[in-house]
Amino acid sequence: MFMKRITGYFKNMSILNSVRFFVVAFVLVMFGIVGIYTNIIQHKRIKDEAHRELVNSVAFVKEGIKHFNIISGDITGHAREKLSSMLYSQEYIGEGNAYVVKSNGDYLIHKTLTGANCFSDADHKNRVHNKQGTYEFDNGKDNIMQYYEYVPLIDAFVVIDVYESLLYAQLRSNRIEIVAMIIIILILSYIISTIFMNKLLSPIGIVRDNIDHLSKGLLVDNIEYNRDNEVGLMVKSLNKVVEGNKSTASFAGSLRDGDLQSEYIPLSEGDIIGNSLLSMRDSLVNAKEQEAINKEQEGIRDWVNTGLAKFGDILRIDASQEELSYSVISNLVDYLSAIQGGLFLYDDSDKESIKLNLIASYAYSRKKFLDKEILLGEGLVGTCAIEKESIYITEIPDSYAEITSGLGDSAPRSILIVPLKLEEEVFGVIEIASLGYFEVYQREFVEKIGESIASTISNVKKNMLTSELLTQAKIQSEEMAAQEEEMRQNMEELQATQEESQRRENEIAEILDAVNRTVKMVSLDSTGKITEINDLLTKALGANSSIFINEQFTIIVKPSEGSVGNDMLWASLLNGDRVTRMEIVIANDLNIEVESTYNPIMNMNNELERVLIVVD
Repeated sequence: MFMKRITGYFKNMSILNSVRFFVVAFVLVMFGIVGIYTNIIQHKRIKDEAHRELVNSVAFVKEGIKHFNIISGDITGHAREKLSSMLYSQEYIGEGNAYVVKSNGDYLIHKTLTGANCFSDADHKNRVHNKQGTYEFDNGKDNIMQYYEYVPLIDAFVVIDVYESLLYAQLRSNRIEIVAMIIIILILSYIISTIFMNKLLSPIGIVRDNIDHLSKGLLVDNIEYNRDNEVGLMVKSLNKVVEGNKSTASFAGSLRDGDLQSEYIPLSEGDIIGNSLLSMRDSLVNAKEQEAINKEQEGIRDWVNTGLAKFGDILRIDASQEELSYSVISNLVDYLSAIQGGLFLYDDSDKESIKLNLIASYAYSRKKFLDKEILLGEGLVGTCAIEKESIYITEIPDSYAEITSGLGDSAPRSILIVPLKLEEEVFGVIEIASLGYFEVYQREFVEKIGESIASTISNVKKNMLTSELLTQAKIQSEEMAAQEEEMRQNMEELQATQEESQRRENEIAEILDAVNRTVKMVSLDSTGKITEINDLLTKALGANSSIFINEQFTIIVKPSEGSVGNDMLWASLLNGDRVTRMEIVIANDLNIEVESTYNPIMNMNNELERVLIVVD
C-alpha cells in the first residue's frame, strides 16, 4: 500500500516538483559518490601510513635489542628493563600498545599480561605461522590492526596493536563537515530551481487551461498569444488542433447522419483521428460486401466439410469394387452439380500394355454401362495418370466428349481430370464434366476425395491379395493333409507321397513368402505365442522384432473399444473362423491402433496348427 502511494505521487508530480526532485537527487548522488570515493581514499591512506609507522617502530625496537648483550635468547634482569623502557617510551600511531611475546606464547613484556600464555590464541598461531606481517581481528570491543615481527635473538615476537576507532577518529570528524556542506548546497539548489521554474511555468498555465477544456470534449476559441518563444509555438499548434477538432466534429456528424460521400481533409498524413474517420467511412462502405464474402467462404467451408464426411462414409461401406466405384462417382457428380463422370482404375495385369479401365460411369442422373480402356498417355485421362497431376480445361472442342473422354452424349464447358494418387502411386483417374465451370475449392475438394479413394483402393487390393493367398494356402494345406492320410493308408506309395508333400510345402512356403513380402504379417503357434513377425510390420511400428518373439499376443495387443475380446477371438480361431478386428499395439509403450485379420490354419484333424495375422 505504501509503495502504491509513493508510485502514485511520482506519477502525478508537477513539473516544478519534478525539477526540484531531480536537482536534489542529482546533488545527493554526486556528493554521495564523491564522499564515498574520498572516504575510501582517505581510509586507505591512513591505513598505509599506520602500517609504515608500525614497521618503523618495530624496526627501531629490533635495532635496540641488538645492543643488549643477550646470550642464547635469554632476556632477563637489566636487559628486560631496558627493553620495557624502550617499548613504553615511544608514542605509537593511534595510541598503539606494544608488547613482546615468546614463541611458546608467554608474554615476556606486557602492560597487564606479563607472565600469561597465549599459545592457543588465533592471533599467536598466525604469528608463529607467518613470522612477520599484519593481522586484523575484532576483540569484542574494537577492530584491532596488529603488526608483528619475529626476533630470533630473543626467540620472541615484537607486537604492536592499534585500535582502528582511534586511528580513524579524524576521518569521522571530516564526514560531519561534508554532510553539513551537502545540506547547505541542497537548500540553495532548491531555492534557485524554484525561482527559475516559477518564471518558466507561469505562461504555460494559460495553455493548460485551454487544453483542459479540450480534454473534456469542448470546442474552444483560438488563443491570442503573440510571442515567438516556445510557448508561442505551443499556442500556434494548439490553435491548429482547435480548428482540426471543429472540422473533425463536422465530418463525424455527417457519418452519423449516413452521408458517406462527405469530403474531409485530415490535418496531416499522421492525423490519426482524421485518417481513422476516413477509414471508418471506407469500412462502412465495404461492410456489406465483406459480410457477403464471409458468408460465401463459410458456405464453402461447410460444403467441403460436409462432402468429406459424406464420401468418408461411402468409402467405409463394405461393397464390391464395382458397386463402391459407382456409388462414389454418382454421388460425386451429383454433389458437384456436374453432368457426367467416370472412374478409371489402373490395370497392370499386362506389363507390356498397362491401361486404365472404366469401372463406373454416371451421366445425367443415370448409370452408364460403358466398357472402355485407355492406354497410359492416351488422351487427357492417360496423360493425367502418367503426369500424376490434375488437369482442368475449359476450352473444349465439340467432338471431345465423344472422341477423347469416352463419356459421350454432349460437349461440356469444362472437364476436370484428377489422379487417384496415394504417396505418388496412381491407382486410377476420375474424370468429371460439367456444363458450368469448376471453382478452385471444388477442384481442391475432388483432389482430396481422390486421395481418399486411392487409400481405399489400396487397402482393398491388399485385402484381396491377402485373401487369395491365404485361400490358396488353406487349399494347399488341406491337400497336404489328404495326401498325408493317403500315405498312412498306402505304404507302397510312401515315397511318391513324400515327394508330393515336399512339393506342396515348397508351394506353401513360396505363397507365405509372397504374403510376407506383400503385407505386414505376424505368425502365432497353437498356444497364441508369437513365432514370427516380418520386417514390413516392425518397420511400420518402428520397433525391433525381439520385443515380440516368444511373447503371448495378448501381452502385445489389446482390442480397441467395441472390438472382439481376446477370449472370443481365440474361441473363433479354434473353430477355424477368420476374425478381423481393430486393436492397439501396447508393447514397449507404442500405443498404435491397427486393423488385424486373424487367419487360422488347421491340420488334418481340424485342429488349430497356427495363426497368420495380417495387419493393415
